[in-house]
Amino acid sequence: MNTVLLELLARCPSVQVMFDARKPGVVVPAQLAALFHVILRFGYRVHPPIADLEVTDTAISGTLCFGGSYVHCTIPFSAIYAVQGDGEPQLVLPENIPPEVLASLASAPTPSAPAARSRLTSVPQDATGGAVTPPSAAAPFLRVVK
Repeated sequence: MNTVLLELLARCPSVQVMFDARKPGVVVPAQLAALFHVILRFGYRVHPPIADLEVTDTAISGTLCFGGSYVHCTIPFSAIYAVQGDGEPQLVLPENIPPEVLASLASAPTPSAPAARSRLTSVPQDATGGAVTPPSAAAPFLRVVK
């Protein structure tokens, strides 16, 4: 995982890390600690900058800004279930996905088929070949006279 994250961080301005904050070793602000679906943005080119951004063999960490307060966060790889760099496809780690996320995906409505389109019909033309405006159309209108 650390190689993938390092490659994404080198290529992309920022990387979104999706993780379960309830997992052991996760250090985040208290208001996030009980959540199973948290997304934090890490990067070498984010604003405000993350001066202490570090990717080790077991975790990603750095000091992030939360509403003006800075908190050093540590996310172990065992808590991460997806990462996505800007403009990159999402990388998912199925073995780390929390059951609550799987349940929400299973209960999400499936996209329905697009509505059938009405068939096109021809527009009546006058003697000069121009389209005739139906009487129900908004009045007034202009017509080219030759």
